[in-house]
Amino acid sequence: YISQFGADSVNKLIMIGTPNHGVYGQVDSFCGVTGAAIECKEMSSDNNFIKTLNTGDETPNNVKYYTIAGSGCVLGGIDGDGISRVDSVKLDGAENIKILGKCEWDYSGIPNQRAFHSNLLNPDKYPNVLDYIKKILT
Repeated sequence: YISQFGADSVNKLIMIGTPNHGVYGQVDSFCGVTGAAIECKEMSSDNNFIKTLNTGDETPNNVKYYTIAGSGCVLGGIDGDGISRVDSVKLDGAENIKILGKCEWDYSGIPNQRAFHSNLLNPDKYPNVLDYIKKILT
């Protein structure tokens, strides 16, 4: 929106767990299973849509950008929140914040990769996310 229509109506943009540089590996492979095939295809790290979004200035115009990435769920040697890699969330020119968390496991010992990613929005589980948002908005 900001790059296409300008920043006149946007002062700050806060993104929480947003895979700005795409999704990779198993997340990419299984994303379409959730029923969001078109969206998943566009979020793939090698898709032209995501590549176009990342061409040029990652933080255009006079908007203040903030990213909040979950860190501490290391899968395959890659740090993230189980869905979004920390490095995929970060934007050049933004204030990039990392929230320390952990992978969550189900009763069978299999990682519930979506839990940490989704729980970043749950102030009971990660109150520091809400604290950052309050600080950013003041």
